[in-house]
Amino acid sequence: MKKTGTLEWMPHSFNCVLGCANNCRYCYARRIKKDRFKQTQDWSKEILLDRMKEASKLYKGGVMFPTAHDITAQNYEHCAKHLKELIGSGNKVLIVSKMCEYVARRFCIDFSPSENIEFRLTMNCVDDYWQQGSPYYMRTIGALVDLQESGFKTSISFEPMLCHPDYIVRKLLRNDFVKRRLDSIWFGCLTGYKLNPAIPEEKAILELYKPE
Repeated sequence: MKKTGTLEWMPHSFNCVLGCANNCRYCYARRIKKDRFKQTQDWSKEILLDRMKEASKLYKGGVMFPTAHDITAQNYEHCAKHLKELIGSGNKVLIVSKMCEYVARRFCIDFSPSENIEFRLTMNCVDDYWQQGSPYYMRTIGALVDLQESGFKTSISFEPMLCHPDYIVRKLLRNDFVKRRLDSIWFGCLTGYKLNPAIPEEKAILELYKPE
């Protein structure tokens, strides 16, 4: 069976925060909590979870961290504590984040490049409609450069694509330093969200996904 979703990247996922300050409109984690589990929590109000016991385990094949929240300036210390435990327990960790420069620089200070750490930074769009609280994509590009300059393995994800990827890719690949150090670039469409053609920003995605 073909692996999809987070399983396509890592066999295990790990989170230590409930909710996400980014409050992205398309967030699958918020949708699952609301629709499947009928939770009414304000998703933008983060709750820090103590999962140090789980972080001390060895997960076969590696761990994607996080999958249902982001790593921000506000929760960095909490996330870093769990991440150090995961790595210290021998786990290979794929760190996925929309990350700003501040968080990237903290990682560069507190962690050392190793075969067990890869950063996959996500860049989805160039407007605030979809990602109300997350860093602007140029700040994520800045974070990417900081991580690469410190020697970390890096890759990029445009999942889901919420603008034509060429718009951002051209800016990235204009920088030879960034281009030479990218391990991979991932693309994916928006799923599980019913687009409304009456809303210009959502109509644009319908047009983007039309077969040529």
